[in-house]
Amino acid sequence: MTAEKTVLELLAQTGASSTGQLAQITGLERRAMLTCLEKLEAGELVSRAAKVRLATSGRPQMVWSLRGKGARRAGIYFPPSVQRDALIKGLLKTHFVLTHPEVQYPLFFTEQVIAFERHGEPWPWQGKEGPLRVGALIGTLGEQIQVALALAKAREAQQYVPPSLPLAKNPRYRLTLLVTQDMAEFIESLLHPTTDWNDPFFQQQKTYREWKGVLHGLTPTEADRYRHHIERVLKWIEMDEAENSGERYDLVLRAFSELEAQPDVMTMELGPIQWLIPKERLTPGTPRSGE
Repeated sequence: MTAEKTVLELLAQTGASSTGQLAQITGLERRAMLTCLEKLEAGELVSRAAKVRLATSGRPQMVWSLRGKGARRAGIYFPPSVQRDALIKGLLKTHFVLTHPEVQYPLFFTEQVIAFERHGEPWPWQGKEGPLRVGALIGTLGEQIQVALALAKAREAQQYVPPSLPLAKNPRYRLTLLVTQDMAEFIESLLHPTTDWNDPFFQQQKTYREWKGVLHGLTPTEADRYRHHIERVLKWIEMDEAENSGERYDLVLRAFSELEAQPDVMTMELGPIQWLIPKERLTPGTPRSGE
């Protein structure tokens, strides 16, 4: 496979990559990689989307994205988004591909869903009209399904992480969350919301009806952090058919810890983004400057 084809296919899978990441996956020296990218740029296959620093030391790197012609050449119908969050996810996904080069990644969304459901698990992220597209790489490694979910916003993590947690219980699936270092602390609090013994919900011994009342009385801030776990408390009680029982502290521990369903977390350093996207390629609402 030529370096040009490797670049186009990686950008089609991930959405964005830096010059250094592309050099690493193609095996080219930096100068040869730049020559390759300039050739693709001259052919209107790729474009410079932004500059970003991927390490505390070192120069900012160029971030590349597909153009329409390059997307079609790579085998997809439309070029990936060049909005800020999409570029961040692209860099995170490329980082995962570089550390897992042995995994085979289907290119099209329908193929990703099929590969995911091959072992019988339903697609975790469902909308009213069917499976939702999320910032995930779905790959196969032998008989194991690798799920790498890239997250750029806290709200997105709250929405997509809880439905995916049960995947960690199935040995045929491996879930990895891809986040920036700035997001890592929030992800940790989302996965382990009750590590503090003084947490107001951790040592609560309540009946089923009382937990129902707590759920309906949560403030918006509390709901973001606790709703998923309180719903698990209620689910455990219902599974045990113990709605009319007394206080069930054991169920609180089981529901809040979720130690059996913890994903891996992979972080990457990411500095401020300097936008280089031509005005005609910006979609409405896309910012032109970095954070």
